[in-house]
Amino acid sequence: MTTYTVKFKKPGWLFWRKLTGVKGDGILFGQGGQVVPMRYFILLDDSRIELPMSMMFRFDSYRCRMIEKSIRKESGR
Repeated sequence: MTTYTVKFKKPGWLFWRKLTGVKGDGILFGQGGQVVPMRYFILLDDSRIELPMSMMFRFDSYRCRMIEKSIRKESGR
């Protein structure tokens, strides 16, 4: 399984924190009375971490290549 790294921090924090072994991510919009949209990350052990969209996120370049590969596969190229 191929994974990537995501760095995150709140505006105003001095340092970035890191999630490693991320195999997928997505966004949840206002479900169940939720006010703030959340970004979730699925890790190698199938655990799920949710962070508010008010955070700043930095994805490594491998995630972009994974998305491009998936788009090409879906379009049949």
